[in-house]
Amino acid sequence: KCIAEKHYSLRFLLYLTAMKPISFLSACQLLALSRAFTIPSSRLHYNYLTSGGKFVFGFGHQEHHKFFSRSISVSPHREFEALKTKQRDSKTTTSLHVTTTPVFDFTLKNATTKQKSANSFERIDDAIMGGISQSSLRDVPDKDYASWSGVCRTDGGGFCGTRTLPFKSAPLNATNQDGVFMDCNLASDDEPEKRIWKFTVRTDTSRGEMVYQAQFDLKAAIDKATLNSNADTSDTHPWARVMVPFDQFQLVRGPRLVPDGPKLDVSGGIFQIGMTLSKFQIAANTTQLEDFRPGYFNLHIQSIGFYRNEAGDNGVTNGSGQVVVC
Repeated sequence: KCIAEKHYSLRFLLYLTAMKPISFLSACQLLALSRAFTIPSSRLHYNYLTSGGKFVFGFGHQEHHKFFSRSISVSPHREFEALKTKQRDSKTTTSLHVTTTPVFDFTLKNATTKQKSANSFERIDDAIMGGISQSSLRDVPDKDYASWSGVCRTDGGGFCGTRTLPFKSAPLNATNQDGVFMDCNLASDDEPEKRIWKFTVRTDTSRGEMVYQAQFDLKAAIDKATLNSNADTSDTHPWARVMVPFDQFQLVRGPRLVPDGPKLDVSGGIFQIGMTLSKFQIAANTTQLEDFRPGYFNLHIQSIGFYRNEAGDNGVTNGSGQVVVC
């Protein structure tokens, strides 16, 4: 089953098997362990220590880009099951404590906040470049979310977007925050990997095409949420948490990178937050996703805000517990 997936899995297995005395079975278990943590095997780092007969491996978590390692025996049957069980019980794969601060809350906690959060966004679809795609972010009464939905067409364009209206008061304070998060699920289909998903932030009052963007892997977030959910749940669309570090944002003009663009600096505040669904990848030249899925989409969103990594026990907590809506 492991070999049947992708060619890099086969290379990984063969390489490990060649490193005696690890067995082919142990290599399969290590590869499966990387799957259990939703980490691609191509990002698994390994080193066999002859002293003590321990196989040390570690992997970089795609949200935090931190590394950690764990020593296991050459025949890791029991530790493999223990680690997998521990991961499911803790419902987290990060070694950091994450504190979240919601900025826009679309849940039913407060009806006024829910409506005000939804009214804070406007559409910015490909009509600005002659396209015919249409989308909107709207409140869904009596539901614990808002809906960003629409139809993305490739004729003359190929993207849908939503962004905050100009803030009436001061910009959002992102001091001491590490990135942007969103709790969401894709209600329309099960092919998030067939679109390019992007977060957008702006650090000035301009509304032009130059902005900071970062792509995020919605499929990986959904897969992680599915793994963390209970096996007997009837929810076919578990809530996924997307977390994008500020250091992943790059200055772009449209979908193209701005050469030698400055790094994102949020010390002066954030003047806009937005999301984009696109056929265009962020690249130096115009680059399209080959198997892009056009048509209808519907992303349910519970909250959007900032997160901060802190040393401490694993877990996720709300920061101040207060929602900031500008």
